[in-house]
Amino acid sequence: MQRVTILAFISVLWISVSPLHSQVIKATTEDGRQVLLKNDGTWKFARDTTEVADTSDSVFTKSAFATDVLKLKDGHFELWYDPSKWILQKTQDPDKTQMEEKNGDVYAIIIAERFEMTFDNLKQMALNNALKAAPDAQIIYQQYRKVNGRRLLCMKITGTINSIKFVYYSYYYAGPAGILQLITFTSANLLPQYESDMTDFLNGIVVHE
Repeated sequence: MQRVTILAFISVLWISVSPLHSQVIKATTEDGRQVLLKNDGTWKFARDTTEVADTSDSVFTKSAFATDVLKLKDGHFELWYDPSKWILQKTQDPDKTQMEEKNGDVYAIIIAERFEMTFDNLKQMALNNALKAAPDAQIIYQQYRKVNGRRLLCMKITGTINSIKFVYYSYYYAGPAGILQLITFTSANLLPQYESDMTDFLNGIVVHE
């Protein structure tokens, strides 16, 4: 993917999910449609067109090839990954970690914070951040999964940046340990090639409550 486009992806995802950054309110119209109310008085329809499936009874576990580990927030979160496929990138913010697939086609952002938030609010924050980078962003898939013993929200969000159609494929945690966004992204045409590797990467998250 073009570097300028990657920077656009990363810059919007680097935004903290702190409530201090929340500038959009979700509301429901009389006919049941959901809208986003901005603090400048404007609004738009919320692009959340899917229902959340709950597959918490299904078990997702980290890969046997995930032998390296990142420990975040004093060990409350661990990310196990395959060092032969993923490269850790340096960042200036201890709360946010960036990784890159070895071929440079897939990127990952890990954002961990210790304050609590509901899954619904975290999901809306994620969509709001995506909309800042891509006005056509929309959730195309979402389900709850049990990953290494913890209930996580899985989402796929699509959108267009610099004429490139992209897909965010992510896991989100909200609970006693805090909140976590584990986000992978690539161009839509590359998703079929890399989706299995992205899933293995996402399944490396371990939460210690």
